[in-house]
Amino acid sequence: MRTAGRQAVLGRGQPGKLGKLNVKRLDRAVNDALRIGELRIASPPDFGDAPFASVGQATVRIDLLDALRGRMRLRGLEASDIEVRLQRADDGRGNWSFAPAQPPASPPSAIDIGPIKLQRLVLRYHDPRAASQRSLELDELSGSLRPDDPLQLALQGRVDGQPCRLRLEGGTLQALRRASEPWPFRLELKSAVAWLQAQGTFDARRGQARFYLGAGADDLVIGRLASRFGVCANTKIDN
Repeated sequence: MRTAGRQAVLGRGQPGKLGKLNVKRLDRAVNDALRIGELRIASPPDFGDAPFASVGQATVRIDLLDALRGRMRLRGLEASDIEVRLQRADDGRGNWSFAPAQPPASPPSAIDIGPIKLQRLVLRYHDPRAASQRSLELDELSGSLRPDDPLQLALQGRVDGQPCRLRLEGGTLQALRRASEPWPFRLELKSAVAWLQAQGTFDARRGQARFYLGAGADDLVIGRLASRFGVCANTKIDN
């Protein structure tokens, strides 16, 4: 195993480009795996000194034969202690606008990522114009984004401090990209006070989704909704 002790920097943090990327440790491990430590992506100018994203540890497994052919396919991705900060400026600009300086010469390649496992992930959103702050804390996110395999994503964590679980299953990403026929999906969301299930199809050509929806909530949540929208407090949703 070889270790690179120097920092790697991509870009200059200028508007329209990916911010400065600092990697404090990069190890070449066995089985074509790269181990990365303390990765930080700087925010664009005018968004403060806090990084746009940071990763404590990550292991990326690549296919060397595909890489030599010019196709980057990730056979696996594991990361932990991840934090992403989304922020809007007073003029409405977002710190996530990392558009390339020049249009790509060829269309983007299909997403091809094997098993994914992210642990201890925090997503923060701040909009000073609306005095709005939101946070999503995930204990774990797992799944697979292979183009020819059915989509599977699962996450468990907290939204603004409330525990929740979400599971998404669907057709292949290749079928979604081709958009030749409606794409099937199933979504399940559960929290301590409510649940939601949706199953149906998405027509990418028309931008339309058709699905069956089921939902439920405890009496306290239903009472709050009834008071807000002026409906009978005894009304329940598939509870």
